[in-house]
Amino acid sequence: MTPSTNPKFRKWFSVAAIFLVLLALSGPAAAQYNHVPFSPDSLYRCSPAEIPSDVLKVVVSPFRWTRSGWLTAAGWMGATALAMPADRPVNDFFQTHSSPFTREVSRLVLEPLGSGLLMAPVVGGAWLVGRVTHNSRLSFAAYRSAEAWLFAAGAVQVAKYVFHRHRPFQSPGDAMLFGGPGFSSDYLSFPSGHTATAFAVATVWARVYSNKPWVGIVAFSVASLVGVSRMHDQEHWLSDVVAGAAVGYWIGTTLVPRKPSAGRAWTVVPLVGPQSLGVKVHWSPFQIQ
Repeated sequence: MTPSTNPKFRKWFSVAAIFLVLLALSGPAAAQYNHVPFSPDSLYRCSPAEIPSDVLKVVVSPFRWTRSGWLTAAGWMGATALAMPADRPVNDFFQTHSSPFTREVSRLVLEPLGSGLLMAPVVGGAWLVGRVTHNSRLSFAAYRSAEAWLFAAGAVQVAKYVFHRHRPFQSPGDAMLFGGPGFSSDYLSFPSGHTATAFAVATVWARVYSNKPWVGIVAFSVASLVGVSRMHDQEHWLSDVVAGAAVGYWIGTTLVPRKPSAGRAWTVVPLVGPQSLGVKVHWSPFQIQ
């Protein structure tokens, strides 16, 4: 029996192929840049008070995209569309080849990473170590990745209620069941929230440590495995996972752009007086590369 006809070989080759496709899609963010994007004396500083301005920065970011930004977005949308014909075959593959071992790895490690049960203590620990050791770069990466996780989780929830796609375990025979906009908490498959949050965190770490390629490789490898686990668990279709990765990449690159300016794009400051209540909004032009 040759390797190509060995069932076990074909099983793991298929898993590896799916993993490598997801990893390849995230390649631009994991690539090494010729500069370090931040300096400790300026943009390594962050505060929860900036969260409103960061939310606005993410919301308006498509209006600031350059041509390369729109090409990247088009690439992700194209990848999602191309993945849809493979949704059912990929789902059938994982249901045929799952095992007690892979189910335990997914349940105990990969699913908690995407949901935040493991990610939160890891990121929180990194932030604490950075603060104690006065490593502003580490604490910045931890803070921004926590922020990216929250923003990605919120963004996918909006999309889920717009599309109301059936999950694989809800309609294994039909991958194209979309209910459309509504408030029902059923059928929230598209896009994958676990994958979005994992890729958002991975993108932040890859960008903050862009001069250390191994950080991006490790981060995106873990994020890709989280996406694979969601298909393995029959919680998401392949296209859900690709779309989730796109959302995470968008959030991460917006919060940690390649060439940030020293000033913030939006600053929102609450104004509270004895007889008045309002907000002060300051806008400064910038480009997201």
